[in-house]
Amino acid sequence: MITADMNGNILERKNQTWEDLKSKIDIENDGYVKNSGYFFPHTYIIDDATNHIILPSEFFSKNSLGMIVTHFYFLDFDENFNLVQTKKVFKSTTQYPVNSMLINSYRAWGNSIKRDGYFDYIFSNELDKKKGIAFYYLDVNKNAGLLRSGEYSFGTVSYIKGKFSNDKIKFTSKNPMGILPSKPGYILVYEETKDRGLEKRIEKINY
Repeated sequence: MITADMNGNILERKNQTWEDLKSKIDIENDGYVKNSGYFFPHTYIIDDATNHIILPSEFFSKNSLGMIVTHFYFLDFDENFNLVQTKKVFKSTTQYPVNSMLINSYRAWGNSIKRDGYFDYIFSNELDKKKGIAFYYLDVNKNAGLLRSGEYSFGTVSYIKGKFSNDKIKFTSKNPMGILPSKPGYILVYEETKDRGLEKRIEKINY
């Protein structure tokens, strides 16, 4: 974490190592978490209400078929960049068909999974001004044929006043559908139809 003045001069620089996280996570020095695998951080979001930094991550690990993408892990850092808590969120797992012997680092594995679209994290947006954050992800088994059954399942993880909660959003349609960010506390749902073209609607999420 870097603190700078209005002119861009660095006033303070603070780093976190794997060793610093061991009080909250059973993590090894190479970044491996026991019984979970390696976590891939997607981004970081600053919560205006608490000034905490939230890091949404997904776990992946090696198996006999290549890599498997499993659950989410949210890291909550305070304004001094100290890890306060973690939140594990289970979702559908996905097998990533790659020869793991051809890749020599977990960072390269994660970048390869992200490049090929096998992670499920989509985006985040505010709930209400200074009230909290919502994170969104796709919750389907991609190996079973993405959305072939016409059932769309998305997950939400809300962070409000230092507490995490999660919920599901489900749709049934034979048409391609998706979600996009909208105003605080809402998502934009779009559906591609043959007869009417692209249809859009705004829906409120539960939190």
